[in-house]
Amino acid sequence: ASTIRMSIGQSGVVNIAGLGTNSTVSTDGSSNLTTSSDANLKNNLGEITDAVEKILKIPARYFTWKEDSVGDPLVAQPRLAGFFSQEVYAAFPEGSPGGANLHIDGNEKWGLNSHAILSLVLAGVKEINARLKILEAG
Repeated sequence: ASTIRMSIGQSGVVNIAGLGTNSTVSTDGSSNLTTSSDANLKNNLGEITDAVEKILKIPARYFTWKEDSVGDPLVAQPRLAGFFSQEVYAAFPEGSPGGANLHIDGNEKWGLNSHAILSLVLAGVKEINARLKILEAG
């Protein structure tokens, strides 16, 4: 029996099944990338703690890419903002899978887990809000 691993619907919705454990990646028809996040598929291991401390260890950087996806040098490109995966991993390992992404040249290339980073930032905002409420009450 064959299994459909990727489909593109008439409205342009793309669905890629089986990229990871219980993971489906798709678009929602408005070019937004979505992934499975149903609470029924997950074991709750608790809330992220010490988020502000972790966030403060991650430098937010300006950068340009050294080369394109096939190894050609890039010139005249705009300055971008973002993170270096190795630095995210050092502060918050859930934010980067490490060198788990193999590049076309056979070398490991680090990536980021944007859902984990967003979760860390949200937890940090909650921590800051709790501190602010204490200061305002005092």
